[in-house]
Amino acid sequence: EVRLVVADTRKPRELVDSQYNVRRATCERGAATLATKIPGVRALRDVTSAQLAEFADLLAPADLPVCRHVVAENERVLASIDALKQGDLRRFAAFMDAAQDSFATDFDGSCPELDAMVAVARSLPGVWSAMTAGAGWGGCIVCIVEADAVDHFVAEVGKRYTPRTGLTPEVYVCQTAAGAGQLA
Repeated sequence: EVRLVVADTRKPRELVDSQYNVRRATCERGAATLATKIPGVRALRDVTSAQLAEFADLLAPADLPVCRHVVAENERVLASIDALKQGDLRRFAAFMDAAQDSFATDFDGSCPELDAMVAVARSLPGVWSAMTAGAGWGGCIVCIVEADAVDHFVAEVGKRYTPRTGLTPEVYVCQTAAGAGQLA
């Protein structure tokens, strides 16, 4: 019914020169601040959205959106697992889109090239979802695309992305597999 399609923006990125380390420090600072009020918090993974909302005023205004993204993303991952176990790919795709939107706005982890690629992908027929794959500030997006729309997606994404960015993307239609497992 659907395929995973990866679209590489071809925007070079280097995490050393990006905001990755700044975001990591923000998360550590947020967790340390919240730990003063919430027992057992060692990292933002230990914080719920309700707890974050309750103690949001303790965080620096610039830190709150980043922490909100991470806490919500952890909750989205758990809900996504549930959606996949139930075979609800539409719900899973909605979580992917929510993750992308939060990543771009609250985490500020996007860039013009990623934003353009996501916008192009989401505008194409048969695309259920498009989100950044990896650390952000360039790189790839992963899309859920209806099987009968994949050829059109591959043909159109570059035509629409290149004029916006001057970059020629690479597109990979992926096959899912059972993954790693124990050998007998």
